[in-house]
Amino acid sequence: MFRRRPINTHGPISGLVLRRFCRNPMAMASFFFILLGILLAVLGYLITPDSTPHANHQQLELATHKPGHKATLLLVTKNQQPGTVSLVEKMISGKPSDYSTIAIRQYWFEGAWLYYETYAGQPGYPGLENRIWLPDVVFSIEPDQETAPVINDSITFIAFGGERHTKPIEQLREMVRGYHIDTRKFL
Repeated sequence: MFRRRPINTHGPISGLVLRRFCRNPMAMASFFFILLGILLAVLGYLITPDSTPHANHQQLELATHKPGHKATLLLVTKNQQPGTVSLVEKMISGKPSDYSTIAIRQYWFEGAWLYYETYAGQPGYPGLENRIWLPDVVFSIEPDQETAPVINDSITFIAFGGERHTKPIEQLREMVRGYHIDTRKFL
């Protein structure tokens, strides 16, 4: 009445196990789910939106908003030597950001300065007005440097490492508009 099917024992036992495993759809789905988990664990910081160490790059002013909120950020280059991190080190612990971010409501230029109004966290509340020297936004500069006067619509400054630069103000403004003002949608 209940007969067992004969087992084909020709060939290695691993082939038999593999054939039986491949015939079971639940086992195959579980296998691919485990592979996906391993892939996500190995890639880690390479695929996360926040690849800073401990995924701790957050804006407190924006943390209380609902998902889908848009905000304008000012990316200010940190005054330090840009860090180099190997691929393995980035996968394990992330890479420190080269920028400090400031949530802003609006910005404008006056001479060699970028003025901005910080985002207070709630619509309708005015933020604090502040200013930052244009080369300090775009370049990593020496920390104890005095702000240089504008000569012929150009600014001379010393970058981190002692290199002297002279840049036109309009070029610095375009660099700020193009690369250092970012509108992001937070999920």
